[in-house]
Amino acid sequence: MSARNNLYIAAAILLLVALGIFLKPSAPSPTVSTVPAERSRPVNRAPKPASDPRHAKDFGAFVKHSTQSGFPKLTRQEIDDYLQARSRSASALLAAFRLSNDDAFLREAREKFPHDTQVLLASIGRVGDPAKRLEFLESLKHSDPENGIVDALSARAFFDLGKNDEALAALSQSAGKPIRDYTVLSCQNDEEAYLAAGFPPLQAKMTALFQSTKPLVIQMRNLVDGMKKQREIAGLAGDDAAVQSSRDLQLQLAGEVQQGGFMVDSLVASVLESKVLKEIDTPEARARIEEMALQKNSMVEASKRVTALMETSAVPENDWLLYFDRAKIFGEKAANDWLLEKHPEL
Repeated sequence: MSARNNLYIAAAILLLVALGIFLKPSAPSPTVSTVPAERSRPVNRAPKPASDPRHAKDFGAFVKHSTQSGFPKLTRQEIDDYLQARSRSASALLAAFRLSNDDAFLREAREKFPHDTQVLLASIGRVGDPAKRLEFLESLKHSDPENGIVDALSARAFFDLGKNDEALAALSQSAGKPIRDYTVLSCQNDEEAYLAAGFPPLQAKMTALFQSTKPLVIQMRNLVDGMKKQREIAGLAGDDAAVQSSRDLQLQLAGEVQQGGFMVDSLVASVLESKVLKEIDTPEARARIEEMALQKNSMVEASKRVTALMETSAVPENDWLLYFDRAKIFGEKAANDWLLEKHPEL
């Protein structure tokens, strides 16, 4: 992925990366090793290079530098210092895992905090075997029973195993439950890690949000194929009630995902909903599909405008601080609308 695409992710906070993922087949997640946590690798104590974008004179310069060279990464020393300051808590270990992509931190978190909800969710994202994922999900049902993402991901695992009836039962249990993947809390912990490493507050907020990829919500998109095949089987058997029930479940899930607030949530919800609408193929369904397409185009256009503004000094840095806080609290669309309404002349 190019640095320019990375910048769009930072501005839309996941919008364009989601679009990119939707255009290609999903790859299986890497499998988590069950061996004990490894000792930390030798610390890199080399000084930060002069080209490190965190040394940019202002936010616009930081963004321009990141456009060309990519967003800065924390050194192992900076991560270790952050972990020590946070007493290697569950949230700190998960931040270290996300910022380094080193499974050793995730293994340590699982060993020390085996029942922590966020640790279990992070573990699911690294497991390719659906049967193994179901083991983690069963533990999650006890630690976070009212989280609809547990049931939805269980359904996906059952579909992967060819157990359609169990998958539909899991989806039925998700009805009315919010979809929680704790993205905002993860962003906050990552931001604190960047601040501890000496990033200016604005750069820390932006870079932390750039790291947020919402992999579990994106996985829910893959429910579409399993549910479509199940409806085809039910249709061939003449079970119209089962077909309608499956469609209702998928539409209900789309509505729950939409409440997540991030643009990736909106895009996944759109995929879930549009697939059912295309099957129905009524004038009302086609009108709704067209409405969703217009909404997506509007989000993309607003994100591009915000991205362009980031490279200039036209918007005060205090407004950018508010923008990223609003993105975390209210979602990217609301944050983009607020910024563009506040600066209509730009």
